[in-house]
Amino acid sequence: MTIAEDFLDAMCPVSATYSRGVDTADLRVAIQESDKAFRTSRRDQLIASDCSGVILKNALVRRGGRLTLTDGTEYRIDRVMNSGVPGLSDLALVRLNGVAMPVYDASQEIPLDATVTLDGVEIPAHVNPSVEVEEIGDDGSRVVVSRIMVAIRATDATGAKPGSVVVVDGEARRAARVMNDGLGMVKVLV
Repeated sequence: MTIAEDFLDAMCPVSATYSRGVDTADLRVAIQESDKAFRTSRRDQLIASDCSGVILKNALVRRGGRLTLTDGTEYRIDRVMNSGVPGLSDLALVRLNGVAMPVYDASQEIPLDATVTLDGVEIPAHVNPSVEVEEIGDDGSRVVVSRIMVAIRATDATGAKPGSVVVVDGEARRAARVMNDGLGMVKVLV
């Protein structure tokens, strides 16, 4: 086993089929999906995508190809880059269908001690009454505002989007931002 294979194995890869024109290949890919707010490493900034993947280097894999997972989830490859680990390639991906795959599903380990209503459905949540976030003001300048952050399981938040109605402590508010953290949770800023 090579160092590249050891690294990939440690990343919990899944089976996928690559296709582009007549080229096809069965391979293993470690996929990470999360909002850019949670992607802060140099690698994440270089990839510049909400979704990335790592594979063993394969000459067939090119930009524009598709990865199809065994559950039918499909990704388009926007960029193929050499990894910092010899023998691996980093991929910038776009999910075309299916659901986001958590890097690690921590959703069962996070205490959800409150109940909120999201678009008319009551769901368990963790509510942080005040987080400071940077936004662009009406005049185009950056401003720091205080928002309520609601953490809910990704499985409960499949329809959440900016503008969704979230009822927290009896008060209805509109979601300003919905962010997948890549750990099985979605953070909704209201």
